[in-house]
Amino acid sequence: MRTAGTRALALSAYRKHLEVHRNFDHYTGAVTLHGLARLATAAPDEQLIQETRSKFLPHVRGERKFPCNFPNYQCGGNGTAWLLWKGMLPEAAEIGCCATRCLVKMRCWLRSG
Repeated sequence: MRTAGTRALALSAYRKHLEVHRNFDHYTGAVTLHGLARLATAAPDEQLIQETRSKFLPHVRGERKFPCNFPNYQCGGNGTAWLLWKGMLPEAAEIGCCATRCLVKMRCWLRSG
């Protein structure tokens, strides 16, 4: 039986999403981006970090949008806040995207837990 490590499985899921959907302009795309953000911060790898940033930046800059029911998805979802918090996506703070509000809520939640 073939087994895969957690990192390999996560990367495979991200690549499969990209292969099937070709973009992240929908809810499952935002969820996939969040997973990619968590993976990039958990297992620092410069190539993965750069790939992750390249997927988030168009959303942060407002170049990519998708119909959604929460404004934070417009800038890449919670993954943007996560990367901002970890210092990997300072552009999100510079343009005042809604990730900054998500980040404040995330910090409050973490302090209260």
